Amino acid sequence: MQIEKKVLCALEQPYSVSPFTYEGEACCLAASEGVDGPCCILTAEGPVTLRGALVGGCMNLVAVPECENTFLTIQRFYPVFKSEGAQVVLVRVGKRNADGTADCEVTKLCDLPFAHRIALCGAPGARYLVAGVLCRAKAFTDDWSQPGYVAAFPLDVEAGAVGEMEMILPELHKNHGLSVQPQSGPYELIVSGEEGVFSVSREGNAWKTACILPQETSDVCMIDLEGDGESDLLTIQGFHGSAFNVFKREADGWQMIYTHPLAFGHVLWCGRVGRSMCALSGSRLGGKELTLHVFYRAHGRIGQEESTVLDAPCAPTQVAVQPVEGGARIYAANTEQGEIACYTVTNLH
Repeated sequence: MQIEKKVLCALEQPYSVSPFTYEGEACCLAASEGVDGPCCILTAEGPVTLRGALVGGCMNLVAVPECENTFLTIQRFYPVFKSEGAQVVLVRVGKRNADGTADCEVTKLCDLPFAHRIALCGAPGARYLVAGVLCRAKAFTDDWSQPGYVAAFPLDVEAGAVGEMEMILPELHKNHGLSVQPQSGPYELIVSGEEGVFSVSREGNAWKTACILPQETSDVCMIDLEGDGESDLLTIQGFHGSAFNVFKREADGWQMIYTHPLAFGHVLWCGRVGRSMCALSGSRLGGKELTLHVFYRAHGRIGQEESTVLDAPCAPTQVAVQPVEGGARIYAANTEQGEIACYTVTNLH
């Protein structure tokens, strides 16, 4: 395996990263959680800093594929949990200026206190904005007495407007995980919180949910690691938890088949890197590592896992992955160094 790290830019209080296409180029979108923190596009020619009514506190960045140079983001979610004024906005990015900036049109879609994660669901022309809300209110930092929720809003991208809120899960404490599943997956979304992991699907005009793992979970994703046609469940156990776990569905329920220790776990991703099925995990405390897990099959089952620390101490908050020939570019928001870094990983065995 070959790993090459490149620091793409310094960023104060880096938090969110996402794949993005800007002016036809595959790029990375990155933003800060700080008050008035910057948002930028990392291109081959260097960073493009966005100008406009972006005010930091960006928890999530979601590209709108059918609209060029357009994305959704949560802003005004400031540390630590100073998020009563959180809102979701639609951002249209203009052409690159000569000074390395780009002007943005920022449209508020909704005020959503404590909104922590968003996703884009449905087909173009029939989109839904799905939002995971961490809690309804806080009297102090560690007050978790008021449950959060998961809700959906019909989204008109062209008009820059949302319709009436549709409640999906009315009570979910410490909701941190929100993952859109590929078309080949069994569900449209999976979400997680103190009450466990929940599947979310839209059937007709209604949202359907089910608890698939009744275990407090911070982050979650699903992928078929073994190539047997069944999706495996990958989780961070506990809120900002202590373990990265892999579960396989057996006749008597989900059985854990792999675990890796974390400290303040805050990164979870799964997908293909080159020809290998992989996952990424990250810790914001302890060794503050970003780790790549490569899973190998033997006799149709996971027979071996190879863990490689890509960087430490870096204390990553989020990652974004783009495929390249024979591997992938892994973008990370590294809080330890105050940077957005890119790890090009190739020649996996």
